[in-house]
Amino acid sequence: MDGKPADGRRTPADGRASVDCRAPLEERQAPRRIFSTSLFREEREVVIVHRGQEYRLRITKADKLILTK
Repeated sequence: MDGKPADGRRTPADGRASVDCRAPLEERQAPRRIFSTSLFREEREVVIVHRGQEYRLRITKADKLILTK
């Protein structure tokens, strides 16, 4: 055995799974992480505009997030 998985991808020396370079870019990158504290600041609700539509993201009394149109 030469240290490569059966599908021919290279495996890092530390044994972690490698990323398939043939995968689309959005599958290879971890999503951007935004902390709710920086998004909401001192508010309980923000409006997000997506393709001309407004969506409201709010923090409930139970401290959960709800997204509504």
